[in-house]
Amino acid sequence: MKIVVVRHGETKYNKEHIVCGISDSPLTEAGCAQADRLRLALSNYTFDAIYTSPLVRAINTARIINVDDSRTPITIDERLKERNYGDYEGVNEEIESFTAIKWQFGMKMPGQNGESIFQMIQRVYNFLDQLKECDNLNTVLIVCHCGICRIIYSYFCSITNKMFEDYYINNCDFQEYEL
Repeated sequence: MKIVVVRHGETKYNKEHIVCGISDSPLTEAGCAQADRLRLALSNYTFDAIYTSPLVRAINTARIINVDDSRTPITIDERLKERNYGDYEGVNEEIESFTAIKWQFGMKMPGQNGESIFQMIQRVYNFLDQLKECDNLNTVLIVCHCGICRIIYSYFCSITNKMFEDYYINNCDFQEYEL
């Protein structure tokens, strides 16, 4: 199975360097244009299924990509949502207290339902393990977030903690994997 993993288009929070985990920041005009350019770049693919995060920025990116082929179902999967940054949702991403704990894998973010990196890894790996069982899918599109793209990368590639931290994918860029 071929898997194409896409990060959603630009949002206001991305543009302003605001922590945007589970916060529902919509696509900017530039983000919609990025998704439309990506639609053209992916025009040679025929997707059997599209999976997306439940967050509006990912859903709308998936819809823009899929506009020419409404026959391909878009499935929303909670396991593909970005990390819940708890009390850090909506704050400047460069504040010292946030940067000090962001890469502590076992540390849950403070606040209501804040997640650790390990919790994210568990839900994304479970999603990918379940996807492996779908024998009827040849090519799948996953539309998600930078943190989820990072975890998917780690599923397929043996990487160090530093490589995990350094991994970054731009808005509406994609990577392809074989499952």
